[in-house]
Formats: sequence, structure tokens, C-alpha cells
Amino acid sequence: GLFCYATDHGHKPGAGQVDKLVERLAWLRREVRAINPEFMLCGEEIQDWLFQYLDLPYSRYRLNEGYQVFRYTFPETKENVAVAAYSYDQANKSFMLGLGMDIEVWGLKKSVLACPELADYIGDIVKIRRAQPDYLINGRYIDTLRAKVEGNVCYGVHEGPQGLAVVLWNQTDESHTCQVSFDQADLQKGLLYLPGAAETEVALPCAVTVEPHRVAAI
Repeated sequence: GLFCYATDHGHKPGAGQVDKLVERLAWLRREVRAINPEFMLCGEEIQDWLFQYLDLPYSRYRLNEGYQVFRYTFPETKENVAVAAYSYDQANKSFMLGLGMDIEVWGLKKSVLACPELADYIGDIVKIRRAQPDYLINGRYIDTLRAKVEGNVCYGVHEGPQGLAVVLWNQTDESHTCQVSFDQADLQKGLLYLPGAAETEVALPCAVTVEPHRVAAI
């Protein structure tokens, strides 16, 4: 719990545990780094203040809203989105935010191969990321800045070394066509990526149709 009421721990009963946790984590980090400077510490579902002591989070991002805020505020963090059996929109969320996927099929009791269609879809997303790693893996997530998308889709923008990328996410049960434009005047053409399809060159601004519970990237 948050407070400890033990009378034999050397502190006042009812004292908070955070101060001691901070002290011990700082000590642990110093000790392990002295032995191996590349050793990494990981925590599960950690709060933002813990990033100064832990290197990797085991996160899930299951909330339906608000997840863009932390990602935009702390773009240097690398977290994961939990993807359960056939949870296509969780995979789409990870793609839009530029985060990893934590595959948890049937409560971690089965592999993603128990859902072959989902496995194929995740593979398609990964192929798109690997085709543009400077934007979709290592780019800076800037929420919806520097791009304009008109249509019933969510979107996220990523800055890369030579421009911008936008990920479109359709959370609905119907196809939606949206208009996409960037505020960078010299971006006059781009590459359109759809899961399971070959990349195509498009003139900007452009119209993109996103299928239900699917994504697209430019």
C-alpha cells in the first residue's frame, strides 16, 4: 500500500513509502550501473516520476482516451501498448503513437499465433514501420501538430529527418475517407502505406480511405 503502519521498520507508523522507494531505487541504479553501465531496469505500469530511475516500462495503454498527452510530453520514452486477442485497435494505437506492442493473448497463456489474422495484421504494421524507421519508429511524436486531417479518423504526426509522417486510425465500424495536408510547403508528394498493400506515391494534399479498425500512413 501507499502507507506503512508497521511499528518495527524504523519509521513513524503511517508514514508514506515513496521517499524510501526513491532512496532504494537510486541506490539500486548506482550499484548495478557500477557493475554494468548497460544494465537496464524495468518497471510495470510505472508512473512518470519513476522514469528517472527505471529505463524501460512494461506498459499497456488500455485507456480509450488521454494516451496522447504523455507520449507528446515525453517523446523520449519508449513504452508498449497491450494487444489482446483480436484487439486490432490496440495494435493501431501502438502504430499511431510510435510505441511497441505487448502481445497478451488469453492472459499471456497463448501466443499471437492463436489469432492468425491478427498476427498477419501486426506483421503488416511492422513492415510499414520498418520501411520508414526514421519516422515511424525513431521519429518524434508531435500529436496532431503540423498536419491537418479532415474526416472521422484519429491521427498522429511524427517528425523525421526530412519531413513529416502522419498515421491515420479509423476506430469506427465503417470506412472513412479523409483529406490530409501538411503545413510544410515543400511536402508536395509522399508515400501512402496501407496494411497488406504495396506503397504508392501520392500528391499532397490528398484523400485517403481508411477501412474499419485499420490504419494508414503517409
